[in-house]
Amino acid sequence: MRIDRGPASKPNKQKMPNVEEAELIAVEVLSFLSLETGRLVRFIETCGISPESLRKAAEQPGFLLAILEYVAEDESLLTTFAVNAGYDPAVIIQAKNRLSPQIDPF
Repeated sequence: MRIDRGPASKPNKQKMPNVEEAELIAVEVLSFLSLETGRLVRFIETCGISPESLRKAAEQPGFLLAILEYVAEDESLLTTFAVNAGYDPAVIIQAKNRLSPQIDPF
């Protein structure tokens, strides 16, 4: 997971993010979840990981997508994050979609 990208790579909070911007949004969501113990505990429990293994889980492929999927499934949480971070909620959904693997139907 690459996080330090400098100021030029900050996501535009109103338009479709690229992959790097989607990853940064997921990191922002995780930071938001960690601000409130109850939110972080619910996320960890939903993912089926222990608090001790959170750092190791964060290194795994798909973890950032899991964060965005988690917040996207809870409209209230999605809205709260979006309002607090200054994003259009649709951008969070677009970030999730950007990180989702594409399935070829053929």
